[in-house]
Amino acid sequence: MAFKNAVFELESRKFRLLHAEAAHNVGWCIDIADPKAWPVEFPLSQIDTRPLVEAEHVVRASLSDTEMTMKNRAWSHLKPLLDAHQPPSLFHPSARKSAISAYCREGTCTEPTIYKYLRRYWQGGQIPAALSPRFGTPKASSEHLTAHRGRPSDRYQGIYQVTNEDTEKMRKVIETFLHVDRRRTMPAAHEELLKNHYLVADGNGEMFIRPEGEYPSLKQLRYFYQKHYDFKLRKEKKVGPREFNLNHRAVTGLVSATTDGVGHRYEVDSTILECTAVSKHDRNTIIGKPTLYCVICRKSRLIVGFYLGMEHASWIAAMQSIFSLAEDKRELCARYGVQYIPEEWPAHGVFPGEFLADRGSDWTSTNSMALVRELGCTIDNLPAGRAEMKPIVENCHKLLLAQLRKVDPSSDPDANARKRQKEGYRHNASATLEELTKYTLEAIILHNTVVAKGYRKSPEELTRGLVATPINIWNDGIVERSGLLAKFTEEQVRYLLLPREKARVSKHGIEFKHCVYISDVAVKEKWFERARSESFSVEVSYDPRLVDAIYVHPLHGRGEPQIATISARTIDVCGRSFAEVAFLEKIRREGNLNSHHDRVQKNVDYRSRNRPIADAALEEMKAASKGKPRRLRRLDVAGAREAARTEERAEQSLVRGSNWDRTASIGTAAEIDRGEPQNVSAGSSAASSPAPARMGLSMQERVAALLARQKTTTYQPNS
Repeated sequence: MAFKNAVFELESRKFRLLHAEAAHNVGWCIDIADPKAWPVEFPLSQIDTRPLVEAEHVVRASLSDTEMTMKNRAWSHLKPLLDAHQPPSLFHPSARKSAISAYCREGTCTEPTIYKYLRRYWQGGQIPAALSPRFGTPKASSEHLTAHRGRPSDRYQGIYQVTNEDTEKMRKVIETFLHVDRRRTMPAAHEELLKNHYLVADGNGEMFIRPEGEYPSLKQLRYFYQKHYDFKLRKEKKVGPREFNLNHRAVTGLVSATTDGVGHRYEVDSTILECTAVSKHDRNTIIGKPTLYCVICRKSRLIVGFYLGMEHASWIAAMQSIFSLAEDKRELCARYGVQYIPEEWPAHGVFPGEFLADRGSDWTSTNSMALVRELGCTIDNLPAGRAEMKPIVENCHKLLLAQLRKVDPSSDPDANARKRQKEGYRHNASATLEELTKYTLEAIILHNTVVAKGYRKSPEELTRGLVATPINIWNDGIVERSGLLAKFTEEQVRYLLLPREKARVSKHGIEFKHCVYISDVAVKEKWFERARSESFSVEVSYDPRLVDAIYVHPLHGRGEPQIATISARTIDVCGRSFAEVAFLEKIRREGNLNSHHDRVQKNVDYRSRNRPIADAALEEMKAASKGKPRRLRRLDVAGAREAARTEERAEQSLVRGSNWDRTASIGTAAEIDRGEPQNVSAGSSAASSPAPARMGLSMQERVAALLARQKTTTYQPNS
């Protein structure tokens, strides 16, 4: 069954059903494409058997003021005629002609105009909108797409007619040149188009660009680009996908709609504080800008944890911010001189089902898996550069920095960094890290207790009259989340968050990252004695920021971790971080490597100076002992040692008067002074030899004489 205004196809022509007379099996139709068509009769049964088709939509949704005026004027001329003559009276040619003639004689409109309005009304669907003006455009030929249109050139050049071949060249230069590099511009793309496709050779074979008017203009290329590439694609190619997603994409959703309630998702992110800190020991010494981590509930906007310190954005700082969720808030407030009110910390110790973090090294490291493995929380690493996917924590940073600008004179906004001759606000730095932490803690409490601007209340929250502060939103929604969220104590979180690694137990102690530790359990269980036979490993937990102590886990996995303190072997690095110790160890190794060459050179020099002397002495010894048994050299070792000691005492005596002489008597060589020759048998202390005949011999002469006697001793073997 066909309905009014239905379009069907017959013999490759499209007809619109204007009126049906079921009793007479007649349907009045009109060809919607023929500019001279008028209603004709078709059997209604034949129309019902034809398949319906979609007609081209000729009704325009938006009209200019001029076009709206023209449409209304046409409808005002045609409406009285249609009201006076109901279908099918105007469908018959004779009745239509007489009715239009009589109408135009009484009105102000001509017959051709009424015929034009009536045909357009019937072909367009018999609605007033069908009378909207349709300004005709010349039909383009298959060769020239612009159909000889175009604004004349100001330089009286001909208008180039763009062809299908030209559009393919334009598309190619856009795809392979303009979209490849974001720095390239449309004029540069136009020059590339001319260089690649519109060069001709002169009589000398040199290439040059065709004359103006024989190639597409820059305006034509820009028009083609804007017509065939939508705004989103053009903008994304201009600024890049990351910048587009961050600052230019459509934002049609609501971030709170992606959570199941309070505590479901915590957003975590870090930023560099705009304020500059000074040393607590000397306010004249600037220590730099600290790092700020914030942990905030996506649903309630409640800041549940934070970290402010000199650590860079890393797992160390992120771990501290997560630990602050369970940290004792009374002790935290007392540490920085902030008033503690328990009601201002309703999320103390509550951990979420999911952490939303960026794809930084702090949240993609293996250490962050402790949250998943031990605490049962999921870490959702968002795509790189997509800060808009965690807008709550990003806005939280802006709010906290805005509060800090009110109190700290060193606050230096990022916008100031891009100015020429900018103000040096960092020179106003006067607050220590502890004071900046106090400012931040006060700002967090302020944020949690004031109404969250822009928070969209649900109908239930509106009817209950909920005051939309983050604390109230949390307390209002936590009831529904009862039994779904986990809560941990400070000690539990402390053990679970610390990174774990293997340490080596040796006879010196528990060796870990160039430090040595001692624990009571290890001493009691005789670990170090066992390690003298064979070293073994043990699992430890540690804080990378301080080497003073670590947690040692039981060998067999049963019991609580025990603390181990640094031993006397490495007490000199106490108070430093593991990174500093590794750096010092690196310097120590480099020093050893650098001194290796110097050590080798000095060893070579030592050998060069002393080896010739040793070789000469060896040769003299071989010559003196040639033909003699080796045993003879040790016959009078005691006497020779006594003579050498006497000489050493005389040479190194500390009492030396003005008349001091080296002719002091030698008790064991008195016979030498008396000049008495002696016969020495084998085994005695000396052999027969002439002795000096006078007293007052020098020490060197006495020893020489004694040694000469020893050399002349006759050897008499035992019989």
